[in-house]
Amino acid sequence: MSTARPETATDAQARTPAALPTDAYRTAWEHLADELRTLDLRLVMRAGRQQRGRDGGPLDPFKGLVISHEEVADLLRDLVDGRDAGVVATEHDPGRAALRRLEDRIEARLAASACSGLQLPLPQLARLFGLTALETQALLVCLAPDLDPRYGKLFAYLQDDVTRKRPGLDLVLGLLVDEMSQALEARAVFHQQAPLVRYHLCRVADDAAVPAASRSLAVDERIVQYLLGYRPIDGRLDGLAELVAPAEATSPVIVDEGVKERILAFVRACVAPNDGQGVAIHLFGPAGSGRRGLAAIDRPATCTQR
Repeated sequence: MSTARPETATDAQARTPAALPTDAYRTAWEHLADELRTLDLRLVMRAGRQQRGRDGGPLDPFKGLVISHEEVADLLRDLVDGRDAGVVATEHDPGRAALRRLEDRIEARLAASACSGLQLPLPQLARLFGLTALETQALLVCLAPDLDPRYGKLFAYLQDDVTRKRPGLDLVLGLLVDEMSQALEARAVFHQQAPLVRYHLCRVADDAAVPAASRSLAVDERIVQYLLGYRPIDGRLDGLAELVAPAEATSPVIVDEGVKERILAFVRACVAPNDGQGVAIHLFGPAGSGRRGLAAIDRPATCTQR
């Protein structure tokens, strides 16, 4: 884990939006690491406010039964320093300014990635399910403990409960929304009919004894894998379907050439206007009819019925 060179006031002043890097992301993890840096800055600001409010509090005699201020400070320092962010907060450059600059950098790199034709999992997921910017960031907060266990400790500290290593609704909104009035409206992101819950991207702990705002939130395991760049087929489809890539096609396409071209034209016509959003083409026929070979043509990966 590399350590970033401490940024000086001169560095902070020299870094302007025009100087932001615009190189495209190369991998899903490279993008997620940048997004986690925004979370790190939010955690630094939130922990600072919480520590100031706790100084000399009644929990001091129970030190050791709770996560200490010192341990939290070490975790935050390790996260921020270890990511070599290139955009950090300093006494000359408060956290919110650093956060805005980092968000500008991410936006520029996402635009460069889109121009290069790279499909990154998080933006693609947001597009497929119609997620707002707030919903996308909320998903990222819920995802963090699955990517780095240190977030679990930080979330436990911020929620005053050493056992709560998953964020609750109150914590998610406390990290992402500034004003109470905005937070009340933002609670709708985890409504039963909102995309994050309706489409099972996130799971809300089912515990009637816990207030709704404090129930733990977790990202579905398959969505975690997808956001990391792995795209296995849903385990519930085992034995019913499989993913076929062009290099894996083992049987020749025995369909008449004219029929094949009409089928491919139909597939392209269906996919193009939808940008690949939820389009499913069902190829069926008897064994040996060339379904596998046809599915492997033209598209990077297609799901076929066994």
